[in-house]
Amino acid sequence: MNRGGFSRFIPLILFVGVIVVVIAALISIGGRLFGSETSTNDPGETALVSMDVENSVRMTARGAIVSQEEHRSYQIEISPEQRSLVAYEGYLERPLETVELGNNSRAYEEFVYALSRSELMRGNEGSEDEKDLRGRCPKGSVYVYETINASGVVKRLWTSTCRGESGTLKANHSSVRDLFLAQIPEGQDTIRPLKIR
Repeated sequence: MNRGGFSRFIPLILFVGVIVVVIAALISIGGRLFGSETSTNDPGETALVSMDVENSVRMTARGAIVSQEEHRSYQIEISPEQRSLVAYEGYLERPLETVELGNNSRAYEEFVYALSRSELMRGNEGSEDEKDLRGRCPKGSVYVYETINASGVVKRLWTSTCRGESGTLKANHSSVRDLFLAQIPEGQDTIRPLKIR
């Protein structure tokens, strides 16, 4: 007789179990859709928003592929303690001008969270061929964005100004580039003579 009473509850137990599984699945899907898992699953994003003093973010801009004497590039690197911009001449990167400024953790935090909200680390690094930037966009400019920790580069994404060479960066390049340039007072004046568009 007890078996008959218990068997009446089996459909109810199964129904409750199915409801629990459906709710768990909806929570998981919602978390993925709204990005709550991004910072924990993407090492680049985790490194980006880390306040460790050994972490930094870097943007490198390379101009058109021209003669050694006329080739120009520049690099901006921001860490919790320092901001720097170096303009280079030639493929061997002879420094033309260097700007080094101090920084603080509060300013760095605002900066990297602005980069995060601009989805800097969205995208994957691509195949070995996609990672090879040699000869890319010969008449335009190539931009490389990197998150760095004490061990080296954590994630590296790139884009270019050439049609058909969009690269691995999925963020809005202009917005991200402008955030980097805004970290260096008169940064625009420093890079304007380089003619990197």
